[in-house]
Amino acid sequence: MAPEDTIWVVRLLPRLAEALEPLRLLGVECRVRRGVRLPFACEITEYEENRPKRQIMPAYLTDIVVADVRARERWAPRVAVECRARAIPSHAVLHYDMKAAAHKAVHPYMRSGLLLAKQEGQRLPPQVIRHGTRLDFIISWRGLEPAEEEFALLVEILKEEVEASRRLEVFIKGRRDANAPACAVMRRRLEFL
Repeated sequence: MAPEDTIWVVRLLPRLAEALEPLRLLGVECRVRRGVRLPFACEITEYEENRPKRQIMPAYLTDIVVADVRARERWAPRVAVECRARAIPSHAVLHYDMKAAAHKAVHPYMRSGLLLAKQEGQRLPPQVIRHGTRLDFIISWRGLEPAEEEFALLVEILKEEVEASRRLEVFIKGRRDANAPACAVMRRRLEFL
């Protein structure tokens, strides 16, 4: 992360944490963290009998993670947000897109997004849409400091993504639970706001 991006994210975190505090659910606290290393693979290098004996879990550093924190600092990542406060070339979008896919291989219920600042006219660059297909959301702000409606939209989207992650986890884990809710349809909507 470039120094300008780091300063921007550090300044944004307290406001974001305060806005997301109401997401406490059934004794689970939602917390916003910066610079979390999330595994993107689980490499098994050795087995003993039929069980993994040695594992390596390489990880990518993420800019912002919204996580459910359970008792004794056990936590589950809900949303990872990569942040960029300058122009974004195609290769950077491809990198963020690949990170999102890799993280979801280990955390299939996790949601991923990209937050851009200092974007000319707030327009999403076409290469971001073209190459960011595995990102669940992409947000563009005009400046480093968001307008009230820009920040409110980010908070609304993050709340929806946390809820989507929680629901995904219930359904993914539900295949092992006869009492879990069943579904017949899953759909991802596409919205341009």
